[in-house]
Order: sequence, then structure tokens, then C-alpha cells
Amino acid sequence: MSLILDALHRSDQERNNSNTVPGLQSQHGESAISDSGPRMLLLGLAVMLLAMLLLWVRVSGSPEVPASGSVTSISAETPAAGTPAADVIQRE
Repeated sequence: MSLILDALHRSDQERNNSNTVPGLQSQHGESAISDSGPRMLLLGLAVMLLAMLLLWVRVSGSPEVPASGSVTSISAETPAAGTPAADVIQRE
């Protein structure tokens, strides 16, 4: 019987101690927000840089690439007679 009364007494004390309102002099644990400050700053900078890069790519535009089947004009001189390249061209 005394064990039950002791347990009830302890639970009443714990309940009374846990419901105390913090005062001006009370000590609080560290906040999780203070740890994430530098990480959030780096994340924000990375997002800003990515947005600026995407904007720059859109504004500058991409150069037009010719289709794979199109031929660009290349000015090539015919090889001089007697060179190996000229001999190959003549045999064909």
C-alpha cells in the first residue's frame, strides 16, 4: 500500500513541476532555427544563382543549329594535279 502511495505522490510532484510557467530567469534549450541559419543562407544563394543563370540563358538565346540533313557551304579548292588527294579524286 505504501508503494502505491509513494508512486502517486511522485506523480503529483512531477505533474506540478512540469506545468510551471517559464519566467524571465528560466533557462531554455537551443533553438533548431539557429542551426539552420547558414544552411538556409547557402540554399537561398544557390537558388538565386540558378535563377540568374536560367534567366541569362533565356535572354541571350541559343544559337540556331542547322538541321542534321542540311549542308553548309564550304569553299574547298580542288587539289593540285599530282598530289595524292587529286589522284584519288581522278580515280573515282
